[in-house]
Parts: sequence; C-alpha cells; structure tokens
Amino acid sequence: MADYRQKAFDYAFNHYRKAITMKCLKSVNGLTLVELMISLVIGSLVMSAAYKSQRYISLSASRENDKAILQRDILTVKEFLEKDMRMTGIGIPGNGVIGSLSDTSSDILVTFINKHQIKTRLKSKANISDRKILIENCQGFNVNGWVCISSIDTIFREIDRIGINLNGPDTVYFVDLIAAGPFDTTNTWAFPVDRTAYFIKDGGSGLIRRHNRIEVKISDCIDTLNLVPKNISGNQINSVSDARVLMVTIGGYVGLEDNRVLLSENTEVLIRNGI
Repeated sequence: MADYRQKAFDYAFNHYRKAITMKCLKSVNGLTLVELMISLVIGSLVMSAAYKSQRYISLSASRENDKAILQRDILTVKEFLEKDMRMTGIGIPGNGVIGSLSDTSSDILVTFINKHQIKTRLKSKANISDRKILIENCQGFNVNGWVCISSIDTIFREIDRIGINLNGPDTVYFVDLIAAGPFDTTNTWAFPVDRTAYFIKDGGSGLIRRHNRIEVKISDCIDTLNLVPKNISGNQINSVSDARVLMVTIGGYVGLEDNRVLLSENTEVLIRNGI
C-alpha cells in the first residue's frame, strides 16, 4: 500500500513539474520579424541622431578654434601692415606705395622706405634699355635691396650687384631693365630703398610678407587682401601710387559649405607724401 502511494505521489509530482516547466517555456515569447525590423529602425534613428549631434559639436568646436586662430592672425598682421604703411615714403619722392588691384583675386601691396634718407646723383645718362646706372656714391646701397630713381618719372628697380670704384663713380646693376626714362644727370637722384610686399600665395594658401628678398608666410589662414586707395579728402581713386589714404582689408573664411563666412577687419592709414 505504501509503495502504491509513493508511486502515485512521484507520478503526480513529476506531472506537476513537467506542467510548470512547459508553462514557463511557453511564457518566453520570441521576437517576430516585424518587431525585429521596428527595433532596428528605432536603433538606427537613435544612432543617427547621436552621430549628427556629435558631428555638430565637433564642427562647432573646430570652427570656433579656426575663428580664434584667424582673429589672432588678423590682429598680428594688422600691426605689421600699419607699421609698414606709416613708414613708407620716408626719404623718397612720392608716397612710396604701389599696388596691384584685382577684381578676381586678392590685391598686392608694396611699400618702399629709405630709412637712412640717403640720396646720390646720377653721373651718366640712363636709357630705357640699360640695366645699370652710374652714381656718385653707392654708400647705403645694398645688393639685397632696391633703388628708387627719380626725376620726371619715379621708378623702383631691384639691385643685382654693385660695382665700387675708389675713384668714382660707382655702378649699380639691376635684375631687370630700367624700362623707363631716359634719365639725365641734371636733376636725377638715386635713393637706396627697402621694399616690403604683402600678397596672397598662389592658391590662397596664406599671406606672405616679403622684405627685399626674404619671404616669410605670416599667416596660413588669411586668404583675403583688398586695397582701397583714397585721396586726401577720403574719396576713392583708382591708383594706389597716388593714394594719400589707403584702406586695407584682411581676412579669411571659416566654416564649411553653407556655414562658410568671411571674417575680416579694415585698417585705414594716412600715407606720407614725399621727402
């Protein structure tokens, strides 16, 4: 009798345990294909939103960094420009400024200064096809510098070499032809000058400052240089060499595509006129 009860109990217990196990297994439902697709779509939307947010934050940080660098370069270059423009024309006739104006690219600014205010007379007539001049004394003239020749015309030529004659006169050889004149000995003066040029490197890859033959890139991000020559009344004119006031705009672009904007500053300097 006892064995019968034990067997009945074991049978009932095993049947109950099997029923519970089957119920638990049935309660664990799998994902259907539709549910899986919905989950993937929602996940991709979340990831896309997260990526766009991260990219926006990264681009904003990069743009602010580029903007800070550009502003720093503009202030630094502006100091160089203002100093050179205020000094230009010292010791030579005219304003000592020439430039190239362009509607399709950045302009070019060139300044000349005779810092030691030295001058000497021409000792022989100089013609258009000549590549040299004879002067009284070459003291102060530098093989790395330039010469201002002034009579009726005023021109600037780069020095190639200098020939010194102890008994005089001395000879100054040029890189290029005089291509002006002729200049006689009556009222023609020669001045040793230093030349400084500002221009954008080809391809807009930065602002260059060239002093005589030494060329230095002073900014990688400034890609805009515009000149506005004015007369003494402040009215715009067409010639940089006749300017008494010169407004210079320097700047560069920050951002990409639709968010690309020009950041620039102007400086306006009264130009010295003559000796």
